[in-house]
Amino acid sequence: MNANGQLKDMACRTMLLKLERMGQITLPPPRSVGVGNAVRHLRSVPHSTYDIVCTLRELTPLRIEAVREKAMSRLFKHLLAEYHYLGFSGTVGENMKYLVFDRQQRPLACLLFGSAA
Repeated sequence: MNANGQLKDMACRTMLLKLERMGQITLPPPRSVGVGNAVRHLRSVPHSTYDIVCTLRELTPLRIEAVREKAMSRLFKHLLAEYHYLGFSGTVGENMKYLVFDRQQRPLACLLFGSAA
């Protein structure tokens, strides 16, 4: 807990993932993505999974693309479900989604902007 008595959930998850990458622990596979009471399994989407170890200059020019097409939406959802520490269970309300790619068309980042509640 932090000084305000709140759980440090994100810090704990990040530490566990770092320990797994270092080979110190083995985490169980991620749980299925839940939507309400239903559980849905997202289909895997092929993408580059090689470690990227270089300077930002070596990745440029970067391409930021709005997610509009179905194929891009599937990739976006898969990347969040697979790599985000909270997984992905869908969005609520109006939002804008973007994918960031490097010069070799490898996905680097998912950007999700949601409207205020």
